[in-house]
Formats: sequence, structure tokens, C-alpha cells
Amino acid sequence: SAAKNLLIEDCTVIGGGDCGIAATSSSDVTIRRNNVYGGFDGMKVAGTNVLVADNFIHDLQGGPTAHNDGIQCGSSTNLTFRHNYIAARDTSCIAMFQGQGTYNGVLVENNYLTGAGYLLYSPGTSGTNVKVLNNTFGDWGWGPVSDWINKTGNVWSGNVRTDGTV
Repeated sequence: SAAKNLLIEDCTVIGGGDCGIAATSSSDVTIRRNNVYGGFDGMKVAGTNVLVADNFIHDLQGGPTAHNDGIQCGSSTNLTFRHNYIAARDTSCIAMFQGQGTYNGVLVENNYLTGAGYLLYSPGTSGTNVKVLNNTFGDWGWGPVSDWINKTGNVWSGNVRTDGTV
């Protein structure tokens, strides 16, 4: 936590226990082109100017106490998820749980999300300027998104299921 100018790139990360990559309370972070698997969560991120791009997150650890998220987020400003393939299990692919942080300037763009209860937990009332654009949604248990609120600055556009339907 509290990393500055952190770059995690082109790695294979085998998570044991909690998560594979944790960059919380951090600033100017880039997590790019990694193969992440094996933890309860693939990643935990929070902070300012965080980019998560071109990662493959899959095969998260199961078990009776697992509450898996591909990426679990805390309070963040300028948080970008771009072109990731997240095959999660249990809870979510990307989790910005309402009431568990504030989120300003979030971009979720061109990702493939599949295999979780809700593929995306958007931040609901605790998020501003949240843009979810051109993502592809695979299989889910409860729905593609939870806590989405249409309010000024939030944009939901171009998102489709794997068969191309909106």
C-alpha cells in the first residue's frame, strides 16, 4: 500500500490467500499485461491515477469462505480499467461496492467480464463521472451490473453480451 509511481507489467502472479496484486492508497500506478490467478481476489486497487490494462485474471481460489472479486476497489480518483479479460467466480469481476469508498473519474472500457454473480458492481451513489463503455459481458449469476445510477457525468454506452445483444 501507499506506493507511488508503481509499475507491475508482464508478470505471472500466482496469488496465495488474499489476492495476487495489492496496490491500495497508491498514486500513479500502472498494472499492465499480467497473468493473475490463484488468490481469493485477483487484485485490490485504490488511490489516484490507477490504470489496470490488458490483464488476464482467472482461476481464482475457491472454498467455503471465498468471496471472490477479479478486482476489488477502494476509494479512488482517476481509476481506469481497460482491455482486461476477467473470468471471475462468486461475487464480481470488478467491485466498487457502494458505501465502501468514493469513486471519481472511473473508466471501465473494452473489457471482457464473465463468470461472477454480478460482473460489475458500480459505485452507485458513492461514484461520480463513472463511464462504462464498450465492454463485453459473458455469463453471470445475478446480472451484468449492480448499483448503476444514471446521474450527471455517468455514462453507460456500447456494452453488449457475447452474442452482440445490448
